[in-house]
Amino acid sequence: MIERLKKFLKPPLSGESRDKDFWRDRILQVILVAGLIIAFFALIPAAVMAIREGLWLIFFLDAATYAAGIFILVSSRLDFRFRAITVVLLIFIIGLYIIGNFGLLSGGAFCLFAFAVLSGLLLGIKAGAFALLLNACILLFFGALQGGGHWRPDLPFFPTMIRGWVAWATFMLMNAISTFAAASMIKAMEFLADKAQESNKELMEEQQKLIREIEEREKAEAALRESENRYRLLADNVSDVIWTYDMKKDKITYVSPSVYAARGYTPEEVLEQSLNEMLTLVSQEMAEKALKAGLERAFRPGIDSKRSRTLELQQISKDGTVSWTEVTTSFIRNEEGKPIGMVGVNRDIEARKKAERERLRLEQRLQEVQKREAIGTLTGGVAHDFNNILGVVLGHADLLLYDVDESDPQYFSLAEIRKAGLRARDIIAQLLRYTRTEEKILAPLDIVPVIRESLNLLRSTLPGKVHVRMDFGEAKAIINGDGAMLNQAITNLCLNASQAMEQTGGMLEISLERVSLPSGHPSLPQDVRGGGFARLVLADSGPGIPPEHVDRIFDPYFTTKEVGEGSGLGLAVVHGIVKNHGGFIAVESSPGKGTAFSLYFPISRESASEEDAQEEITDLPSGSESILFVDDEASMVEMAEQMLGRLGYGVVTLSSPVEALDAFRNNPSKFDLIMTDMSMPEMSGVELFEKIRQVDETIPVVICTGYSNQINEKKALEMGMAAYVSKPMSMHGIASTLRQILDKKS
Repeated sequence: MIERLKKFLKPPLSGESRDKDFWRDRILQVILVAGLIIAFFALIPAAVMAIREGLWLIFFLDAATYAAGIFILVSSRLDFRFRAITVVLLIFIIGLYIIGNFGLLSGGAFCLFAFAVLSGLLLGIKAGAFALLLNACILLFFGALQGGGHWRPDLPFFPTMIRGWVAWATFMLMNAISTFAAASMIKAMEFLADKAQESNKELMEEQQKLIREIEEREKAEAALRESENRYRLLADNVSDVIWTYDMKKDKITYVSPSVYAARGYTPEEVLEQSLNEMLTLVSQEMAEKALKAGLERAFRPGIDSKRSRTLELQQISKDGTVSWTEVTTSFIRNEEGKPIGMVGVNRDIEARKKAERERLRLEQRLQEVQKREAIGTLTGGVAHDFNNILGVVLGHADLLLYDVDESDPQYFSLAEIRKAGLRARDIIAQLLRYTRTEEKILAPLDIVPVIRESLNLLRSTLPGKVHVRMDFGEAKAIINGDGAMLNQAITNLCLNASQAMEQTGGMLEISLERVSLPSGHPSLPQDVRGGGFARLVLADSGPGIPPEHVDRIFDPYFTTKEVGEGSGLGLAVVHGIVKNHGGFIAVESSPGKGTAFSLYFPISRESASEEDAQEEITDLPSGSESILFVDDEASMVEMAEQMLGRLGYGVVTLSSPVEALDAFRNNPSKFDLIMTDMSMPEMSGVELFEKIRQVDETIPVVICTGYSNQINEKKALEMGMAAYVSKPMSMHGIASTLRQILDKKS
């Protein structure tokens, strides 16, 4: 068993298959290993007690259950669903046996609870729902029998039936939440695993395709190079530099006049130069190694005497510039076939090298764009599911807070649950803002919360050696800006600073102050007007930027990092964002003393819109109108029905948009307003809206969505919808929105 546990805990190889039941199977094994280890220490005293008291049925049941668990654990070749069903049925049977012998207040209820959760975790949502239904029926059955005195009145029971009903309802609610949460989590893991498998397959296909293309290109280049080597010396009027070298004299004996156009030296000057005056140090070492290897091969029998060799070297011109040249050489042999010299042709390949660098830059840019698109798509999908889950959590928290007095001990816990849910909602919204690429609209905003929000997201990614110090003062700094763009600029600068201090550690200081720069101020660029500015300074204590690089750091694709570690776009993006905000950026850096980036944003004359920091649950606007609510998520439908009903509205809830459309067509005057989800399997919210408008153009329609790339608030209002509501929906927000729409309608 220990060896099996070690094998299980060992990370799977990257090439191993991970099918649909991969993670469920691993979870089943963890449950079995942990359960058998813990159960072993409980089995021994239980067996001793059963033997002493003559409870042979219990003894055999415990032994049989433990043996079955071991059998299932070691029988990994059996079908996963068979093993999973066997495990949950064993837990269910144990729970029934315990309840049957010791009553409802025994540990049997915990076994039934585990039965439902494991059914959803291992077998899916449908199995979990069936287990929940079975639990509800069994507990009701035994509760009715024992509460009515028809079965085992000697066992402990609730003082009153009302308490029994409350306990049953609470148990089932917690059991349902745990079961569906576990099943949803595994479903999401399976979805991500499938996507990763598809991506890996596509990547392997693209890799094989690229390898074939490279091989074909290498063959074509080799053939072309061979052809060039054969006929290059026959051309009299070429731009290539032709030269000869005498190995005995160890000097160049001839160089063609084209060397002047290539390096700026006359042929006579080149004849007096040594190798280190012609080539860079690295290229000189390459040339010497190639010559040594060529001479070793030249004296071997059977070697082609006409064989040539090509190198790509960097040559030094008279003005000090360095350029790439392709050098093709062949040995000059005497009558005995021994090498006595060399003949070579130098061809300028600077344009080709530049084209290669440009191609690499374009490939990196394409990879960055594709990566952002993939992250945006994945983030949108995850955000939709999480916002639906948060909608249920926040909705029920609001409902409970509505009924609980602030003096109640549970009020604080409920408020904390709601606070955590709102925080989760804000984080998802931040991620969506960061990955969206639609046109940004600048509006008055306070930059301080944006900075704090960016740092909150970054805090977990910063190295432990990097410390952050903030100084924002007390005054607000209102600018015309876009929060997502500012977030990206701050994130890029903070990540650059943390990477610079990753090895040695250091301090990242972030400060904000208002400054006045009148027109003509020496710090102002010519294209920026004078006036009041919010100056945001991000200073690190890293190694600093070399002076020769300071003027190039904002150039696209300029980077000093290794290939694969940076795209060279980070600071270029920051520079573009600051300019789009009508500001400018300045940098101060000293080697060994760190770097400081100062971002200047013009102060706005308008005030920023403020949102309530906390929504009150009490004194909510209510109504008595009739509302049709449509959502394919059963939990959302149930929550909305309770929430809208609590606000006084008459509510008709449906999980099918087709049924909702039929209900509206049959009696359009019955409803005063319609609320619909956007993403539904049979019909989208937009399609439902369009069909409803064909029946009645005056009925207000509110569309709700966790995330959709097909609709946003601007599009919804342009289409004529009454409102656009983002999930998760708060009770306060829904109450206010509905009241405003219905009051406007009346």
